[in-house]
This record gives sequence, structure tokens and C-alpha cells, in this order.
Amino acid sequence: MYRISVIIPTFNREKYIRHAVQSVLDQTGQDEGFEITEILIVDDGSTDNTEKVVKGIPDERIIYHRMPVNGGPAAARNTGVEMAKGDWIAFQDSDDIWHSDKLIKQVEYLNDNHDTDMVSHPIKAVFDDGSELITGTVEPENISRTLAEKNCFDTPTMLIRKECFIALGGFNTELKALEDWEFALRFADRYRIGMVPEVLIEAEMISGGVSSGAADYYESRCKIIALDRDILMSNGCFDNAVRSLLNHAQRNELLPQVGKMLELYLSEGMD
Repeated sequence: MYRISVIIPTFNREKYIRHAVQSVLDQTGQDEGFEITEILIVDDGSTDNTEKVVKGIPDERIIYHRMPVNGGPAAARNTGVEMAKGDWIAFQDSDDIWHSDKLIKQVEYLNDNHDTDMVSHPIKAVFDDGSELITGTVEPENISRTLAEKNCFDTPTMLIRKECFIALGGFNTELKALEDWEFALRFADRYRIGMVPEVLIEAEMISGGVSSGAADYYESRCKIIALDRDILMSNGCFDNAVRSLLNHAQRNELLPQVGKMLELYLSEGMD
């Protein structure tokens, strides 16, 4: 039996949090292949009625924890894992909806692949302009090389063995963005990741992409390359990571600025 703790970081999501939690409570297969030990909702300093909404959901497995100061989603998730009692960790975002068979499909994969330490899956992203995007799957042997160029593991798709998460030190709280990407890159270097080839989450996204947070996005990508240079080089994909970043910056007419930023972080190191 897989004992799963679900971690939900939240900040001012009173309109969405109930639906996100309910999609966890509605998971099929509970008490057959797995049990949801607890749902830890880590409030990162909300100023709306998020706390009231959460405490109004009638399920004894729901635990509400308020962070003393706003530290960002990475810190909130790390705190949730520290509190967790389950052997496996699943992450949910407070404005996403899980398909009802998400966890049972992931558990079935683990039953068939006992050496797997994280299992993920594609998502369907629905943007506020009505457009949709479905992420793809990656074969286990290609994960590290794929991660050099793009993120293929959104945090809510991850079902992770807790001891592996703890051993890696969790998410990097110094990054302003893309902390799930950096974590996945470190994880893939030490542990085995599998993927269920089905969409199991619907996520609401804000249109605009990089343009709405270009500085944080590019700074974080530069930092990831510097932080995890040894991992990228050992997997033979450091050059791919740099090329992918610079091509992305060129398409957005930011190549000179991003090139200088990357050079700075690489020369200074990220110790």
C-alpha cells in the first residue's frame, strides 16, 4: 500500500482552492492500491479568505499550515514535505484539477516498475485566451538530455519517493522561477523517473508566457546551467543546454542581455 501525502502550496486562491482539493479527495482507487495519508495545504501568507475556505472542507485528512512569512512556492512545498507522514509525495497546485484516476494510474506504473523513484505524466494547459497545450512524454533513457533543453516535469505531475526528495534537499528556494525544472534535472541524475503516457491534470495558465516574467525566467535558466553544470556535462548535454537557452533568447530579441547574464553566472560559479 502506497501512503501518499499530498502537498498544496497556496497564496490568495480562495476562488480555486476548494476545487483543487476536491479533485484530490475524489481520487479513485483509494484504499486499494494507495491511501491519501494527508492533504497538507501550506498557505504562503494569503490575505484573502483562503484559510476560511480550506477549514470549511469537511475531511479530517486536510491539514492547514500557514507560513510565518511569504517565501514562495518552493519554500512552501519544502515545508510541506518536512511535515509529511507519507512515504510518497504528490504535489497539487491550488488552481489545478486532477483527473480522478491520476494517482491510481501512477501507482499502477510503480507496481510494474519497482525501481522507479518518481512517476510523472503529461498535462493539458488551458490558457485564458482559450488556447490549449498538451505536454509530451519522455522515455526514461532520454530524460536528462531532454531536461537540458526544456522542462518536461511540472510539479503537480510528480509522485515522488519521499526519501529521495529529502536526500536531494528539495526545491532550490534561491531560484525566482523554474525550480521544478532544476529539481527534475538533479533528480534524474541520481534516481529513476518514469512517465504514464496519459494526460492526468488540467491546469489553468496565464497567457503571455515568458514576456510576463522574462527577467526571472532567463535569470533562473542561467542559474540552472551554472548550478548544475557538472550534471549537464556528465550527461553530455551542457552545450545543448546553452544552445537551447540562447536560441530561446534570440527568438525573444534578448540574446545580448541573456548571453552576458549566462557568462556572468558561469564565470562566478554558483557555489
